[in-house]
Amino acid sequence: FVHRINEAQAKITATNEELGEPVANATIFNSGTQVNSIPDRAVVEFNIRTIPEADNDGYQDLFEQVAKDVKEKYSDCDLDIDTYMSRSAVFTTGDNPVVDLAQSLGKKYLGESIPKQASPGVTDAADLMLDKGKDFPLIMFGPGET
Repeated sequence: FVHRINEAQAKITATNEELGEPVANATIFNSGTQVNSIPDRAVVEFNIRTIPEADNDGYQDLFEQVAKDVKEKYSDCDLDIDTYMSRSAVFTTGDNPVVDLAQSLGKKYLGESIPKQASPGVTDAADLMLDKGKDFPLIMFGPGET
């Protein structure tokens, strides 16, 4: 299944000017209980960073189609898709006083310029921004880069 998802992901050509390409990675694998024993069960979890041009619904459809294809080829396969978190990308213009204030505070207290940039990472802001426009003042501010 993972190999087939990787093959399907490689065929996706959609890009976004701000966010780049969508990313799908199998990041957690759980199976087996001992060495030298074929596991009777395996669980894999994916981290997917979508873009509007290759969105959550499209990836849900892709995973379901790949699962269907695998089940047809391997009739004894018990394969389920369980989407337990699905948040869309969040967009703002970045042109607002809150962003400007965060940049000036970053410069003042951290001694470095804080860039205005897009982040493809999932954020609770997806839920908070549902009825807000692209001019709503939003920042994601913290250590590291996504």
